[in-house]
Amino acid sequence: MGATPDKKVPQSFRSGSKTRRRFSTVLMATIISLITLSVFVSLFVLNGYFSRRVDVEFQKKLRAQKGQVELLIDNRMTAIDTVLREMSSDNTIRVTVMLGARAQLSEHITQSYPYGNGTYFFVQNYSNRTICPEENSVFSDELVRSVLKIRPRGEIFQDRKKIRLLWLFSMPIMHTEGRMGTAYALYDILNDRELIAAVREAVEGEIAFIKSDTHYSLVTGKPLSLNLGAFQPVMEGSDIGTIGSDYAYTCLLYT
Repeated sequence: MGATPDKKVPQSFRSGSKTRRRFSTVLMATIISLITLSVFVSLFVLNGYFSRRVDVEFQKKLRAQKGQVELLIDNRMTAIDTVLREMSSDNTIRVTVMLGARAQLSEHITQSYPYGNGTYFFVQNYSNRTICPEENSVFSDELVRSVLKIRPRGEIFQDRKKIRLLWLFSMPIMHTEGRMGTAYALYDILNDRELIAAVREAVEGEIAFIKSDTHYSLVTGKPLSLNLGAFQPVMEGSDIGTIGSDYAYTCLLYT
């Protein structure tokens, strides 16, 4: 028998196969590209969502801790004011001020209203401006005389090589004939270890107060060595609020 001649594949058929293969390749590449793009878009959207979620949670936590600290400070100020009112109506203080019995007055204040938690209680006679008790182991006489003129409400001083953040509270001591003197409470928040311990327990992070662009630790009273540029965005939204003058306030610095 003779050999069977080879059948020739039509040119149009081969061209059609190549076209379908190219189309399939292009289609597959397009599908893969779309899938890849979808994954990247999804990751981008999820990253943005979770970043916003983390930021919202952080700000919420910050506001809660801010409220706690404000409450602690406000309660401390209220407690000092309450003691000062008791002093102004203390009959022993009234009588000794009226009689000018400075030794007895100093002894009574030292025993009944001792220094504690950063607060120094004293009385100034209205007529001769004498102070009782004159001496204390914490503040210098020069500082006491100075704050009586300035009457600070959260201002920074340096005394006996220490930074102090001071408030001065006052209440008149009255008699039927008029004013006899003034009861004072000089309060240094940096020396109030009880308050600072409570604040440290309430917040997570460093607690600072600021003066002249220098950040000081509320715990130690010493300047903080920080990269303030990195903390600036956090600080702008995390200040506890003014607890003194415009340049003496606290903020939370998270590390």
